[in-house]
Amino acid sequence: MTRLRLFIAATLAAVGLSIAASPQATAGFDIYWLPTGSSGWNSNANWSYTPGGAARPEGAPGAAFEEIGVINNGGTATLGTAIIQDVGGVSLGQAAADSGTLSITSGGVFNSVVSPSTTGAAAIGVAGTGTLNVSGTGSFAAASLSVAGQAASQATFSGNAAVAISGSSTISRNLRITGPNVNFNSATGVTFQGTSVLTHEITSGSGHSPVKSAASVALGGNLAVQFNGVTPTAGNSWNLVDAAAITGNFANATIGGPIQVTGAPAPALGSAYRLRQTAGGNNGQLLQVALETMLVLRVNRDTGELSIRNPLGAAVSQLDGYTITSPTIGSLLTSYKGISGAPAGNAGWEKAPGNSANGLAEFKPTGSFNVSAAGTSVTLGTGFSKTAVASKGLGVNGEDLQFTYHATGGAVVSGQIEYVGTQFLNNIALIVNTTTGIASLKNDSLTSLSIDGYSILSSTGALNGATWTSLADRAGTYPNWQESPTTTSALSETNPVAPLAIPAGQSISLGNIGNFATQAAKDGLSMKFILGNESTFRMATISFTSGAALAGDYDGNGRVDGADFLLWQRGGSPNPLSAGDLATWKSNFGATSAVGAAAAVPEPAACVLACVASLAVVAGRRRR
Repeated sequence: MTRLRLFIAATLAAVGLSIAASPQATAGFDIYWLPTGSSGWNSNANWSYTPGGAARPEGAPGAAFEEIGVINNGGTATLGTAIIQDVGGVSLGQAAADSGTLSITSGGVFNSVVSPSTTGAAAIGVAGTGTLNVSGTGSFAAASLSVAGQAASQATFSGNAAVAISGSSTISRNLRITGPNVNFNSATGVTFQGTSVLTHEITSGSGHSPVKSAASVALGGNLAVQFNGVTPTAGNSWNLVDAAAITGNFANATIGGPIQVTGAPAPALGSAYRLRQTAGGNNGQLLQVALETMLVLRVNRDTGELSIRNPLGAAVSQLDGYTITSPTIGSLLTSYKGISGAPAGNAGWEKAPGNSANGLAEFKPTGSFNVSAAGTSVTLGTGFSKTAVASKGLGVNGEDLQFTYHATGGAVVSGQIEYVGTQFLNNIALIVNTTTGIASLKNDSLTSLSIDGYSILSSTGALNGATWTSLADRAGTYPNWQESPTTTSALSETNPVAPLAIPAGQSISLGNIGNFATQAAKDGLSMKFILGNESTFRMATISFTSGAALAGDYDGNGRVDGADFLLWQRGGSPNPLSAGDLATWKSNFGATSAVGAAAAVPEPAACVLACVASLAVVAGRRRR
């Protein structure tokens, strides 16, 4: 300890005070920030030997005095305009209720250095909340970096920020890197803990600033990739990590797999954002997010036909093998023709001897098949059964196909699946036209099902009981059904006498049940039902269509067909059993509309308790 520090310590001891030792170092002295607002780090009036005490004459803490700058009172210390500051360490938000911010802007140079009794550590959040912002041409250096404490603790680097950590960095909370000109380097490694979030905000189409280390970067926690002012094109890639070694994975994205990004248009069919690791960079290994092109397996649900397509001219030019699997359902047909048996067959292709309902494979032992041109397509024949899932039980999703292919040279690539045609939902389904609000209750299974109660729920209050056509409204066709009181959150009814049998494939119109034009309204829609021979609720499948109402299309599926006539016979048209509705059906038979069928939507888990509550009245009226 210096003579000056000994003198100060002795003087404070004489009046019953002491200089506190830093909790994150074995020695060194905490000097406390006083302003609760924003002020300059170097102002003499801003620092005290004690929290909230009198300003000390020496001003800002310094490395020469083995001092550590501490901000615990919610204040913000700023450093800029060609100011250089050396300290023995910095600590932001020491106790759980504490918080503090250090902001370094253009011209500011902040060095947290090792001294005889300090470690030079930068603790951004200890038990509390710490925030470190380095922007413009600001510079920040420390012997080690920790971002921890409360969930809101964060380090943000943007502009031309230079952040140099001579030791290691441990990120337990939030690290955000914005733009292509940040230089963040942690010499002896970076560890992302399971509670961390690494956010890369990409603002350039030509590059981005990675986390750098000449040692290892251990991945963990979650990764967020945000595009800002950039429209990615197929083939673009951005570096996220540049290190000697990259280990582990993120919880929400694994190396080699897809990743969800924000701020950019949805990728076109035949392309996807993927997280990949490749050799390169300054340190040997790169972790990148890339908008890659790939082959697509088209699956026609209605015909069962399979075909391999190259919509965008995927990077692979020569194909010498592929594998299609249905690991859970077993929906594949071994009788499929494959490339070898296709009408425009390709010589030398062989089917794998172990093909089964769970997996089909074909390969070309010598040579390859050119699929480089955009729009290339080769049929594999009929190889998919959408109803195979029926044997797995009601409500099981029947679409579990996976597609990988082999490019010349041995690369194995995960392709995309494109389903076309009408999905077999294998369940009681609520089909809703988002343009008109018209809904139908459909038995989309292979067997007749009987129900004696259902409840349609909306967590966003999108339902309309006034325009809902309940079964109870058509008592002549559906006797003994009773409505529960309607709200914008629940439409429910039950039959306490006898369940209603719905033949396989048949629908019952429920009229206009509400407004589902927004994504939030669609996400908040759910339905539960009770089978006549059961006493517990089942989740229905929600499916959305769109398009203007089509005259005579009483089940709202975009087609005027025999199913609509059967629905009219059962009183399911707007004017039950009327000659006018029958005439409308006849005059429009065979018509279709530009209705797009969305994929089946799983029920939101948050709606389960609400479903149970709203169906309590229904269950109480049941016949048992």
